[in-house]
Amino acid sequence: MRQQGNWLFLRMFAIPAVTAALLTGCATTHLPPTAQIASAELAVRQAEDGHARDYAPLELRFANDKLQSAKTAVQSGDDDRYPEAGRLADEALADARLADAKSRTAIAEKLETDMQKSLEALRREATR
Repeated sequence: MRQQGNWLFLRMFAIPAVTAALLTGCATTHLPPTAQIASAELAVRQAEDGHARDYAPLELRFANDKLQSAKTAVQSGDDDRYPEAGRLADEALADARLADAKSRTAIAEKLETDMQKSLEALRREATR
């Protein structure tokens, strides 16, 4: 009689509880990285507005390529690809920020050169 009680307990409670725990652990769902993609899109737009096409075209192309790959991974509908999409979006964000920084640096260096030339011209005029 005692063995029947144990068997009943196992069938009624223990086996379903263990099965549910295993299925829950194995069935992880990933969410699409929409915020990461939106941040990367914004960074790419800012880099483009900052003349990255002229001063950092390679980095900008990398950012756009990775952003597009991230979007494609999300659009596939395969939630197992969402972590990859998130990683690609993060890389696109980093590449876009690098492109923006390089273009801002190049613009600042050009402005400095122009200012130096203007100063030199003013000095020459002042010594005449």
